[in-house]
Amino acid sequence: NGSTVFIHDAWNIPRVSIFESNPVHNLHQLEQRPRNLAITVIDYAHRRVLDALGIAPRALGFLPHAGPPPIEPILPMAERAIDVLFIGNIKDVPPPEEWTEELASPTETKDAVRHVVARRWERSEDDTATMLTRALNERGIAPEPRRDFALAATIELYTNNLKRRELLGALKHGRIVVCGEVDGQLPHGETGSVTGQQR
Repeated sequence: NGSTVFIHDAWNIPRVSIFESNPVHNLHQLEQRPRNLAITVIDYAHRRVLDALGIAPRALGFLPHAGPPPIEPILPMAERAIDVLFIGNIKDVPPPEEWTEELASPTETKDAVRHVVARRWERSEDDTATMLTRALNERGIAPEPRRDFALAATIELYTNNLKRRELLGALKHGRIVVCGEVDGQLPHGETGSVTGQQR
C-alpha cells in the first residue's frame, strides 16, 4: 500500500533509541518510527513530550546520566589546571525582547513565548514544550502540537545559548576552559580559553 515498513518490524528486532536531548528536536524521526521501538530519556520531563506524540508508556524508560566512581584520587581544586570545564557550543544571541519580536511565529503566540523565555532560570520539572503549552492555554490559544513542538524546540535552543552566556558571565574568577565553538568573545575572556573554533 505504499507505506513504510521498517526492518525492525519485518524481522521483529527491537530498536532502542537513547535520547540525550529534548525529543522536540527529533519530531520528523519520531513521526516515522517502527512499532518495535523502545526509547529512553535522560530528563524525566521529556516523557511528557513523547506522551503527547502518542508513544506508549511501555516503550519509554528513564535512563539518567551516570558513571563509575573515579579510579584515581581526585585532585584538590587548588591543584587543578582547570577550575571550570564547559563542553558545548555557545552561540551569540540577541536579548529576549529583540529575539521574540524577530521570531517567525504567529503574533498571538509571542506573549506566551516571552513568558517561557522569562522562566529560563526557574526550578521546574516542566520541559519547554510543557511550559509553552500551558502558557498558550492561559492565553486562550488552542493547542496545535506540530506548531507548538517546533516552536518549543526553537525556544529551547535560544534559551540554552542565552543561559550559557549568562552563566559563564556570572563566573568572575577562576580558569574557564570551553570545549566547543564560540561566537564572539567569552565573558571575562582574560581568564577563559576556547579549544574549538572562535568566530
